[in-house]
Amino acid sequence: MNRLVVILGLLVAWLLIQVFSHEYMAARINQKNQQKRLEIEQGVHQFSTATLAVAQIVGSFQKDWVDSEKGVVSVKPDPELSLELNGFLIVPRLHQNIIITANSAPSSNEVSFRLELSNQKEQVYFHSNEFGIDQLNRPLDLAKVPWQVMTELDDSVVQNHQPWQNIGSFDALVIRFFGTDMVHLQQITILQSEAKSFDGNIFQTCKVRTFACFNNNAKNNLELKWNYAKGMSLVIYEQMASIEPLWWLIFSALTTCLIVTYRTVARINMVGLIVLVYVSIAVLQQNWLVLYLEWVKWMLLFVVLLLLWHYREAFFKTQGKALSVYLVSFGLALLLVLVTQKTPDFLAGLPGYFIWALVQQMILGPIFTDFFKVNSKASNVEIALLVGVLFSAIHAPNHTLMAATLLGGFVWSYVWLKYRNVYANAFSHAVLALTFYAVMPPQWLGSARIGVFF
Repeated sequence: MNRLVVILGLLVAWLLIQVFSHEYMAARINQKNQQKRLEIEQGVHQFSTATLAVAQIVGSFQKDWVDSEKGVVSVKPDPELSLELNGFLIVPRLHQNIIITANSAPSSNEVSFRLELSNQKEQVYFHSNEFGIDQLNRPLDLAKVPWQVMTELDDSVVQNHQPWQNIGSFDALVIRFFGTDMVHLQQITILQSEAKSFDGNIFQTCKVRTFACFNNNAKNNLELKWNYAKGMSLVIYEQMASIEPLWWLIFSALTTCLIVTYRTVARINMVGLIVLVYVSIAVLQQNWLVLYLEWVKWMLLFVVLLLLWHYREAFFKTQGKALSVYLVSFGLALLLVLVTQKTPDFLAGLPGYFIWALVQQMILGPIFTDFFKVNSKASNVEIALLVGVLFSAIHAPNHTLMAATLLGGFVWSYVWLKYRNVYANAFSHAVLALTFYAVMPPQWLGSARIGVFF
């Protein structure tokens, strides 16, 4: 009876985390869409680099440029630039003008540049004709440009010309310069051509009872499809309650703590660790984390290294070879590959991911599982489920990843208690994670990110 109460209580805590994840993402997307609506209605839904910097250029293009006091300067002939649009979509119905501001540029008639816009999701590319350098520092009307469309179909290339208004949304911009050794760019701005008003047909309400409107991975995929296809249309996601999403996280934390105090010896220690996990989950959802990401990374690295050093004995002492763990993990990965006909790149991904999996398994096994084992009267199954719930919760609000890590965390915690072999668990984690990422359809996963980065 005691075991059943614990299992049911932990599952309730996990379900509350699922609700929190939905409410958090629904509120976040709704706020973003409402902001987008206001900008469009005011005619200011536009993209601007402010003072252009190398950091705003896509990595593979950065070698052509260096930062200067007022923008970027090219360092090689015929420079090329691709901008990081950071999720901004160029929609022909809204955006008709682009201004490329240059501090200095060659005046030769032989110098020109070309625009390339693309839909990376659909792998479709659009090329303009070449413009004279005199088109810099003034609004360039994209609607008057004959756009050449290039799309790959069965290894053949189809080319035709499309008017601006008939082309779908773009998520990438490339500018290529020809016949020059030096260009000094200050700013690139994509302007909304005119204010647009919304009517009732533009809004769509996504009901929470449907899978695509509850599961955050499906929700993100729906947002992408809708924005790329419709441009100006917005989806409003229904929320389950009018309370702040954080309350669902608090309810889950209270449920977990209540269950833990029911089955533990050192209650303060257990509750303290669980509260720490839930506080970490809340912090991971905060927007300010993006601003201090580099500092947080170094702090986390320092803490993780301290923990690994403190628990280093687990690297050298194993109680079992855990051959069954290796075989079952490899067999399950092979089965998924055969069923889906999708093969992960183990050769390139496994070595690096194994190290990351080893770090996670050290935290999951020697640190969390052993701590709960020492400080509780719970069975191995109950401890493993508690670890699985916490391991899953830290991956909020990524619903699909949370489901996978609930099962994975439970199994790896239980296996640790049986074999105490961190290498077997790390191998299992790395192989199954890489396979999982490869075989999952984009509408079911899409991203392995968590927290505010999801």
